[in-house]
Amino acid sequence: MALISLLLRVVLISIPEQAFIVLFALGLLGKESKLLLKTNRISLVVVIICQSVLSNLIRMLGFSSSIIGPIFLFFELSLLLVVIERRNAKKILVYTFISILVIMITEYACVNIILYSTSIKISDFDSNVLLAFVATLLERSLQFLLLYLVISRKIKLTNGKEKNILEVLISSPKKRRVTTLSIILNIAFLIVTGKVFMFEKILSNLPMISAIIVCTFSLCMPFMSLILLVYFAKQNCINNDAYVNLLVWEMKCRAESILEEAKKTNNQDIRDTVNSILMSMEGT
Repeated sequence: MALISLLLRVVLISIPEQAFIVLFALGLLGKESKLLLKTNRISLVVVIICQSVLSNLIRMLGFSSSIIGPIFLFFELSLLLVVIERRNAKKILVYTFISILVIMITEYACVNIILYSTSIKISDFDSNVLLAFVATLLERSLQFLLLYLVISRKIKLTNGKEKNILEVLISSPKKRRVTTLSIILNIAFLIVTGKVFMFEKILSNLPMISAIIVCTFSLCMPFMSLILLVYFAKQNCINNDAYVNLLVWEMKCRAESILEEAKKTNNQDIRDTVNSILMSMEGT
């Protein structure tokens, strides 16, 4: 049973956690991370699995609650990543530190919200793997939102240029209103829900698993809605870019057709006008 519990903890909790640390660090690395993911995919999977097993061994030895555990994991993970990608050693060290800091803050905040909102104790997470897994869904949703924002912060357009996702979200008055309203409503929802759960203790009388499911999924909703907001804004930008490029292509085809007709009729005015239009469209 102890071995099964350890395996479940590694698969359900530790691997997603370590995957976030690695992917968030690579997301901060930017363009270079795409090549790294293509060429070192197997190596990165090995890093994630090794770190997952190692983090559980540290927890079993009782070091996870002290500063020794996070420090050791930071140097171990950084060393493994640097071995994979030596050219960006300094950046990887800094971004790994940021990733671990983010995961520690989100874990601390989300676990405390759950503990204050329910009658669950921290010891219950140690003894019940499935309960601990459900409890991690809240922090995973927040971490996924942050990861998605980092990965999607630059939108590549067909002309080779890039657009910042924040610019897209506020690119028009309508989009600004939608983005602002979504953020305000989600923050208000979190404040009200947190107050009801944490201070009025409405979940304290529910069974343990029911309380944690209600708490987790209620507080996950704002993060999921913000992820959808970013996703649809990104898709809208990509679709608009594709539509504009299609229109430009059709206009070029039509202009070239008119130019051919003008050549046949030897109409110099039309030829000059069409050529000037085509030259102005060269950069698009």
